[in-house]
Formats: sequence, structure tokens, C-alpha cells
Amino acid sequence: MSARKDIARLLEQWLQLTRDEATAIQSASWPALRDIQSRKAELQKSLSQAEKNWAAENPGEPKPFRAEVGRLISLVARNAELLAAQMRLGTQPEKSTFIARALGMRHE
Repeated sequence: MSARKDIARLLEQWLQLTRDEATAIQSASWPALRDIQSRKAELQKSLSQAEKNWAAENPGEPKPFRAEVGRLISLVARNAELLAAQMRLGTQPEKSTFIARALGMRHE
């Protein structure tokens, strides 16, 4: 499989996990959210390798999938907002702190 196809497949998986993440945050399902975060961390490793492979196959070419990555960034930002709202509601704050760290947010 080409690196481009690998990246497309991995980005699709990331999109689904990001959607699942939103559902977990909305329902305050912290164990599910931790699982999703773990799966995304593993997926990140594969995505990084696929990007390296793509760069080796296409030297000097700009990275593909800008629109898809932009969409994912928007969804991740929305999930961060959902999580912040859950934290303001005081939904299991000790777990919210852990999850906020996992999403790269500050929790005060």
C-alpha cells in the first residue's frame, strides 16, 4: 500500500476516534475517553511513520491532506471546548484533570 493510502486510512481512523471522543466527553464517560486517548496515541505513531514514508516517496512535495487535517483540528478544538464545559460543571474533577492533560489543556 502506498504511503498516501496509508495516511488516508489513518486520518479516517483518527476522524472516527475524534467523533467517539466527543461522544465520550458529552456523556462524561471517562474510562471510554481514556481508551480513545490511548488509541489515538498509538495511531499517532503509525501516522508519523506513514508521513515519513510519504516524504521519502515524494521528496520536495508539499504534504497532502491539508483539508482533512484542518477538519480534524477543528473537531479536536470542539472536543476541548466540550471537555472544558464538563470540567466547569464539576463532572468528576480528578478525572477531568487527567483527561485535560491528555488533551494538552490546562485545568485550574
